[in-house]
Amino acid sequence: MSQLRKLLIDGEETDSASGEVGHIKNPADVRETVADFSMGSIEDAKNAIDAAYTSFEKWSGTTPRARSQILFRAADLIIQSEEQIANLLTREQGKTYPESLNEVRLTASVFRYYAGLAPTISGRKVELSDPSEFGLVFKQPVGVTVAIAPWNSPVILMAVKLAPALAAGNSVVAKPASSTP
Repeated sequence: MSQLRKLLIDGEETDSASGEVGHIKNPADVRETVADFSMGSIEDAKNAIDAAYTSFEKWSGTTPRARSQILFRAADLIIQSEEQIANLLTREQGKTYPESLNEVRLTASVFRYYAGLAPTISGRKVELSDPSEFGLVFKQPVGVTVAIAPWNSPVILMAVKLAPALAAGNSVVAKPASSTP
């Protein structure tokens, strides 16, 4: 029997409010259960959104440079676990190992790319038609974002949603598509 994968809400692993459990089967050997997981419910989604709103104030107040460092660290952690993640992707999706490993490495690249952009997020002065006036453009986080990634390349496609939102100072509720293993 595989380990139960729980929901991650507000940094805490939790069972689904409904108690419903799903099962991921290895498409190459349907007798193998790769993982059992808590199936999120509407109540769980509301809890995740509430937690994201609560964390938004602190995260949005983090400096762009600090957000950059955190995203670089995330990329490093992905690379440190690349073999484990790639093996899991292969077992749960039926991808070849080289394809899974490439997806993991591209995911780390996405986090590094947006980590590099984060410190460049700033305002600017804008010239107006009247030379005695000027305008200011402020770039600031907009709030809670929700990222739903499709099934076909769930790790990289989630990363292209998470990394820019986090780099910009938004908090994120992330959910794989229902058909994603």
